[in-house]
Amino acid sequence: MGVQQIFWAVADGCWWLVERIWPNARRRMRTLFTNPRRQLASLLEEVQAEKVPLSQAILRAVPLAHLVGDNELESFCDSELQGWSSRDAFNLMPQYRRANGYGSLAEVQHGDNHDDLMLQMQARDGQFWHAQVPVVWPVRMIESHVTDSQKTAMATFRFTAAEAKPHAGLPADTPVFEYVEIAEFRQVLRSIGNELIMHLERASVGQTVIDQRARDR
Repeated sequence: MGVQQIFWAVADGCWWLVERIWPNARRRMRTLFTNPRRQLASLLEEVQAEKVPLSQAILRAVPLAHLVGDNELESFCDSELQGWSSRDAFNLMPQYRRANGYGSLAEVQHGDNHDDLMLQMQARDGQFWHAQVPVVWPVRMIESHVTDSQKTAMATFRFTAAEAKPHAGLPADTPVFEYVEIAEFRQVLRSIGNELIMHLERASVGQTVIDQRARDR
């Protein structure tokens, strides 16, 4: 047995002895030094006050979710940071990630004629229809488009008829284009922020209960 193996064997033996004297010592020591409840509360306060970009707040929430063992929060953060594939957009994407927009079978170039195009879309002359568009991008990409909204006023998402199912009878690989004004992304970001707040509040309450139970033992 090497020196390193001997060291870890002794360390495990020491922890075994400590936990016989002080039950749940590992978890209590972790809580003592990291204080996840305080970190959750601090991050929650920053998100509510909009002191930190949403993408950064979600990134900071990942290790906290892992620390307190909150799988729901961890899964939420992973999805928001990575985004969704177009294949999963209509089946798995939550409602808060959808934006008001328009769909069409035609790919339209939108540039300086944004206002005219919006009037055409709103008229729904047969070429366009109203759509709840799944915003599949990672949260950081949504933020960057809102920040750079002076460069482009509209975003285009491309799906297939099999994914979007706009009309019956279309071949599965027919391209479907869905258009969203960048202004709508602000509402999507607010919705993502509300979801993060809900997850952090739930995790914070759960950690408070765990801490109280640990103190009562």
